[in-house]
Amino acid sequence: MGFIKPAWASENGKRALKAVEKETTQTILAEIAKNAPLSHTRKNALDKLTDQVILADIAKNAPLSHTRKNALDKLTDQVILADIAKNDKESGIRKVAVAKLTDQAVLTDLAENATSIDMKMEAAEKLENKIIAYNVFKDIAENPKAWGKLRITATEKLTDQILVQKILIDIAKKSYGNADNWGYAALEKLSGEEIIADVAKEAIDNDISDKAIKKLVNENILQNVFVHIANNNKKTNERRVAMVEKINNKDIGQQIIADIIINATSNAVYIPIDKLTNESALTNVANNSKIDFIRIKACEKIGHIYEGECFCTRCGKEEHYFENDKCLHCGAVICHEEVEVPYCSGCAYDMSSSGASGMMTGTCTGGCNTIEVKTYIEYTDGRKKQIK
Repeated sequence: MGFIKPAWASENGKRALKAVEKETTQTILAEIAKNAPLSHTRKNALDKLTDQVILADIAKNAPLSHTRKNALDKLTDQVILADIAKNDKESGIRKVAVAKLTDQAVLTDLAENATSIDMKMEAAEKLENKIIAYNVFKDIAENPKAWGKLRITATEKLTDQILVQKILIDIAKKSYGNADNWGYAALEKLSGEEIIADVAKEAIDNDISDKAIKKLVNENILQNVFVHIANNNKKTNERRVAMVEKINNKDIGQQIIADIIINATSNAVYIPIDKLTNESALTNVANNSKIDFIRIKACEKIGHIYEGECFCTRCGKEEHYFENDKCLHCGAVICHEEVEVPYCSGCAYDMSSSGASGMMTGTCTGGCNTIEVKTYIEYTDGRKKQIK
């Protein structure tokens, strides 16, 4: 004979409810409340439960959240409610449990020691001891790991306005606008050009920074903000260039653009060589960029040409024109000169290091009489290149 399903497990609502009406055993009612297939069957069984231990088990372990919340509504045991408020995995369940707490000792313990910050807040709001509550609110407001909304709500409980301002600045600077609009909310609570300028300079989120910039009216402060962001190498090159375009002093802007280009180590990032027009800045790039094609581009923008027969100690390029000892390919400064060295082809004696006087007399000190002259380009780094 197969297993006969109990009446309360029936899909027939009337039959299931009739079974619940007849049931009085608390443990069976608990099983119905947790496992009946129909929601109204579970609810009716739960309504008949009074045992706090059984209700606690349902509140902690029932498979469905709304069943757990319904059990919580019937719980009054403060110790059990505190345990759920501290340790339940669902924030909604924890919040319901805190709302039912009245024992001040339990609430104090929860406010000071709960691992969940939102539970600390909920408990602190119910404390009669305002000094303890104030300290909890202060800890939450100053906690950089807390959700922005909780931090701002906590600041509203504080009386130290200097501290409040410091916390709001921190929230505005460290919030990401798209993911947490509480950075915007913090900014809206701030006033004073210098304070807002500080947020504009240091906000990690560009949207929050831009909103702060729009609040500024003092042109000197605005220019200072633009220069500060443009010089911040933690920002993307695109962001830095966007700020450069707002700087009134174009020489400063060009210097910053040159710095961006020189510090680029890969062409995988945006390199704003097209934005560079100042010859001094271009020369700086030609001398110091770590990327070959950027140095070449800088030289081309200056108008340098390639001709002659020279060798650059920086870029290794030959057949580039040098002017005033500067390679017009990459901008490298180099000293070089042509030197003539006597050489005996008979005995292969190079007289350049002999220190002999009268090297051009045609007499080989090694006993031969076959003297030639080799012509070299001699560089300041010690290398020589024979050209004749």
